[in-house]
Amino acid sequence: MIVIQEAWGVNGQIEDVTRRIAAAGYVALAPDLYAVKGERPAALSRDRIEKAVDFLQRLPPGSMMDPAVRDAELAKLPGSDKQQISESFGQIFGSGAPDRLQRFVPPLRDAVRYLRSERPETRQQRVGCVGFCMGGGLSALLACEEPELSAAAVFYGSAPASERIEGTSKN
Repeated sequence: MIVIQEAWGVNGQIEDVTRRIAAAGYVALAPDLYAVKGERPAALSRDRIEKAVDFLQRLPPGSMMDPAVRDAELAKLPGSDKQQISESFGQIFGSGAPDRLQRFVPPLRDAVRYLRSERPETRQQRVGCVGFCMGGGLSALLACEEPELSAAAVFYGSAPASERIEGTSKN
């Protein structure tokens, strides 16, 4: 089972879900989609993302995704905090392009192949995925693009465009 991260990366919650799936007797893999050659960029470090999440949690209820409120509250922060949180938001949310998640599909397809081909205990076994929020959308995209994927669970993620879903069939 591949556990796909939220926008906040492989954090405590994703690690907990992965451990619980493994404790149920499955091989569970949570690839860090932000890591490049095993390292995350500074703006996506665990500490920086936690700082950004803490900032968002201090916003008034219902305003977390309102850019005007976010920017006004960011402007009140000391310079280094404002800069770091803004950089992290830029890396996490990037452009609002509908296909911004597509860049994460190749490493997820690699994870499927890794479990199906390289791990002795999972070789030629069925592989599924579960994703949360951003990872939910990625779980749905992976289901559209990876023929070796046997199951996909989406927890509050966005659906792929209908033309990507059409013609997708699994056995």
